[in-house]
Amino acid sequence: MNQYNTFNGSALTYGNNGNLLTYNGWSYTYDAQNRLRNAVNTTSGTIANFYYDGLNRQVARQITAPALSPTPTPTPSPTPTPSPTAPPTPTPSPSPSPSPTPTATPSQTVATPFILPNGGTSNSRVTVSLACSTSGAQIYYTTDGTSPTSSSNLYSSPFTLTGAGSKTVKAKATKAGYADSAVATANFTIR
Repeated sequence: MNQYNTFNGSALTYGNNGNLLTYNGWSYTYDAQNRLRNAVNTTSGTIANFYYDGLNRQVARQITAPALSPTPTPTPSPTPTPSPTAPPTPTPSPSPSPSPTPTATPSQTVATPFILPNGGTSNSRVTVSLACSTSGAQIYYTTDGTSPTSSSNLYSSPFTLTGAGSKTVKAKATKAGYADSAVATANFTIR
């Protein structure tokens, strides 16, 4: 097969059947007929789903981008007011003004990760991609239905579920200085 290893300085990876799996922050998944089903930008969390008719023609696509996490507005610090110059005659000194009470900055929470595809039934295997819209977040996941911890698998690229039976993928995202995300869950059945 003629395949590029890099394009514009970004690495490309392919599946055994020649389908492009990753490029420039995007992860791609295909169905058993080698039709593109999902494209996920792991940096921005943008998701594109593609739909086909019985003649393998693309009939629809749905593109979604997660809402951006709001950036906190910094609390302005008070500007000191200059003290008036004392007149030459002695006057009583002014009483000190109370200092402002600091306002606590609310704790931010990492966005819940996306699992793509988000469950379903497959004939032999399914390739799963994870993404989080919180920039710089790390995603930990499990494939046995247990809740992920920082000791679980650290997501770096799409992974494949194989073997007949039910599989439950759970994912949680973390970032220093943020509260951990909620746990995302997807249930798969492999025939």
